[in-house]
Amino acid sequence: MSDIIERLKNDPEFVKKVAEQVAENIVVSQISQLSSKLSSLLDDVKMLNERLAQGEAKHVAFEEEMKRMREESEKRMAKFEEEMKRMREESEKRMAKFEEEMKRRDEEFKRNFETIQAEINNTIARYSMSLEEEAKTALEWKLKGLGYDVKITDLEIPYVVEVDLFATFDNYVLIGEVKVTARSGAVEQLEYAIDSIRKNRPELIEGKKIIPVIFSMRPKYIQKECEEKGIFLTDGYNDYTDLKSIMGK
Repeated sequence: MSDIIERLKNDPEFVKKVAEQVAENIVVSQISQLSSKLSSLLDDVKMLNERLAQGEAKHVAFEEEMKRMREESEKRMAKFEEEMKRMREESEKRMAKFEEEMKRRDEEFKRNFETIQAEINNTIARYSMSLEEEAKTALEWKLKGLGYDVKITDLEIPYVVEVDLFATFDNYVLIGEVKVTARSGAVEQLEYAIDSIRKNRPELIEGKKIIPVIFSMRPKYIQKECEEKGIFLTDGYNDYTDLKSIMGK
């Protein structure tokens, strides 16, 4: 050991060799370490590249799956829209057909209603005419029983009033209305007719006692009112107020 120390002190060449040997050992060791680290780093890089490749493959697969799902969704949506369009067209056709059918039925109903209404009006008119004739016959017969031979007609003052029953005899003038069912409006109508004659044809009633008459098949609704107002109320068979007292006999 003392020889080595001595040589290190006194032999430069030896010192140089020793230094080169030490340096070589250190460099080799460092190179070995660097090589190991580099190898490990390359392994890491390789693994990272593999993971990136896997990730890219998964990303590509994901994009392809998303594309497939999007295409399927678009196909389903297109099919849905087509189905909705078909259903809408069918619904519009059914609605148009329904409206056409309703229009046809409405027109048919109107025609039938107008026909029925015309028949009803004709029936009422015929019945009213026959009821008016019955009223005239019945009143003529009642007056004949009191000693008066009277011909009862109707009276029309153009644009003013129409009266179903009218007759003048002795000192009397008979003015009357014929109603199937007599209600309070019949009394008002009779009073209006008498007032219209008084204003527009006063000569027909001047100096005569008025016999107001309501002839009705259903007269009981206004019996009390006719009693109070002195109106002769009859259905031809039954008298609901007294004719004699109204005439002042």
